[in-house]
Amino acid sequence: MRRIFFWTHFAIGLVAALFIFVMSVTGVLLAFEKQITAGARNASITAPEGAAPLGYDQIFAAAEAQGAGPGHQLVLPSDPGAAVRLSKGRRDVTWLNPYDGSELAEPGISAVFHRIEVIHRWFALGGNRTDTGAALMAAANVVFAALLVSGVVLWWPKRWSWPQVRQRISFRKGLPTAQARNFNWHHVFSFWAFVPLIAIILSGVMISYPAISRPIYEALGSGAPQSGQGDPSAGPANGAPLPLATLATQVAADAGRWNTLTLHWPGEGAKRVQFTIDRGNGIAPATQDTLRVARDGSSVDVLPPVPTNARFFVRFLHTGEVYGVIGQAVAGLASLAAAFLVYTGVMLGIGRLRRMMRLTRRPAEG
Repeated sequence: MRRIFFWTHFAIGLVAALFIFVMSVTGVLLAFEKQITAGARNASITAPEGAAPLGYDQIFAAAEAQGAGPGHQLVLPSDPGAAVRLSKGRRDVTWLNPYDGSELAEPGISAVFHRIEVIHRWFALGGNRTDTGAALMAAANVVFAALLVSGVVLWWPKRWSWPQVRQRISFRKGLPTAQARNFNWHHVFSFWAFVPLIAIILSGVMISYPAISRPIYEALGSGAPQSGQGDPSAGPANGAPLPLATLATQVAADAGRWNTLTLHWPGEGAKRVQFTIDRGNGIAPATQDTLRVARDGSSVDVLPPVPTNARFFVRFLHTGEVYGVIGQAVAGLASLAAAFLVYTGVMLGIGRLRRMMRLTRRPAEG
């Protein structure tokens, strides 16, 4: 039975090896895409000699000149010399120069990451999505899940003892052959990467197959994200409305340590303004606080956390970002482990085939 599992495991792994390897390597490269792109964007900003970054009032005026309006988000970094993000929608983002309010061009690394992403998602080596490539990568995800499950059977020691288990969870030195090293590495990487890989693969399957994920999201009540906090314009705020820049300055001063401060641009006549303070990577809900500030500055309400939308959770579970920078690092390391699993698995299977061929030739030679 174990032999059947091995050859089934090897056969389906060999068929999908190229696609799984490409997904794994590109996954490693994309692990810290946002941080690298942000660093490149900020590095491209040239401060005029003797110039200071714009104040919030000037930044807000520049955002309005770029079309900021109700429903949009203005993301202010804690570093006054870093780029400011104006988001009008999922794919409509403008970056503002913090010294003159002009629009910043995207750094060249963005195009590189975009190319890596389309290869990761759709095997689009030519740069354009194809239905065939998308189907192949989605199927490879399913095969990878099957490989992990069948791999548990092959990893399982015949006898449970500490020496047996230790050989499967720790790297061994001085192994006599490359085959022995591959065997050791394959078991070690599969053990330590199993849990994050399961999370990455299953979330990838849900992203790739909406027909599977849609009923799950509907059952969990995960349509469009809802704030659940009522009408932002409601509530007592009878004094003269303060400028948005004044409110933002007040919130930033009271927030302590933070990475970004997001203004949810209010509508005309709104009596309250919503801000989100983020102390993490901009994704992890545990590092965010949402405030609702009276337009006259008379009161500040800390809103209770909104339950994480399942669609949002799955999307950022796949990248690890839902657990912050540590989650990104774990996802990147798991992807690296997956690349080693492909390599060592293929080499182990080829080695087994060679041994079988040698054994079958010996009687004939004799």
